[in-house]
Amino acid sequence: MATNREKIPFTLTTPLGPVFQGDVDEIVLTTKEGEITILPHHIPLVSLLAIGHVLIRNDGEENYFAIDGGIVDVRHDGSVVVLSQRGEDAREIDIERAERAMERAKEYMKEQGRKEVKDYRRLQYILKKEENRIRVAKKGHRR
Repeated sequence: MATNREKIPFTLTTPLGPVFQGDVDEIVLTTKEGEITILPHHIPLVSLLAIGHVLIRNDGEENYFAIDGGIVDVRHDGSVVVLSQRGEDAREIDIERAERAMERAKEYMKEQGRKEVKDYRRLQYILKKEENRIRVAKKGHRR
């Protein structure tokens, strides 16, 4: 277990404000290039995030958050900031509601076919987002 001076000051924020702020032991993120783990003293970097998750490990506990992509900034001072359009605590995601939204998107995609490419791409995005919310929620609900 890390001591206080080995903690990572971490913020997960959205346009609506911070979703999580605190000192943590470890952060696992889904980037466009794959999953990365950030530990204390990580080199500075900025990377694009994919639709996926943020896993925070702290004092033996794990907390998952579903994100809709964004940016991670590992700063020179050792702090880490994640900026995402959305960040949801997995324990607060209603799995049944997300499953219904995913099914509605699938049905609409079948009905519309590829008539409107713009709408089809938007539906693909919604489908991917809801699938991610369900996957992350199931991880978080197991804790």
